[in-house]
Amino acid sequence: MRNALRVALITMFVFPASAATRGTVQGLREIMSLESAKKTADADVAQKLASIDLTERLTQSVLTSLTKEFKPGPQTLEELELL
Repeated sequence: MRNALRVALITMFVFPASAATRGTVQGLREIMSLESAKKTADADVAQKLASIDLTERLTQSVLTSLTKEFKPGPQTLEELELL
């Protein structure tokens, strides 16, 4: 029992519930647009996308559209594919 409590407490600190920001596909498009306009580094955009938890499905057609429109770097593209 104590081990289970210990694991639960460690998990809460290592994986906080508020770590991910919930957002929509439209919000994702806005982030991509803003970061593209600012010419943000690929690694920084990828890190920002890694913290997003989409509330709706990112379809292949939307992913293709985002890729064509914003020409993401390899790290950003990987994060987009993970969403």
